Amino acid sequence: MNLPQVAMPSPPGQQRHHEAATQLSGRWLLMARGAWVSLVLLTLLSFVVLLPSYFAQLQSVCISPTCALVQPTSESVRAMQQLGLSAMTGWRCWSRSLR
Repeated sequence: MNLPQVAMPSPPGQQRHHEAATQLSGRWLLMARGAWVSLVLLTLLSFVVLLPSYFAQLQSVCISPTCALVQPTSESVRAMQQLGLSAMTGWRCWSRSLR
């Protein structure tokens, strides 16, 4: 037989202490905000710095057995050409879709 379990209420002083411990204020809040802003800026900076190399990989055909994930192989280039597309056509379509 399964009986429903009833949560026991905690004393009011203990509940307030727990809620106060989850909020930051003063110096700790400033440090947390600074860390958050730093991580966002670092992420955006790495995105901007790595973007040109990403585009270079998209425009060069991989001829080695191990290729980068986004780098086209000779088979994928042949398949795009059979469809009447080029690497730059695909890039233009993708960049226009972002606008």
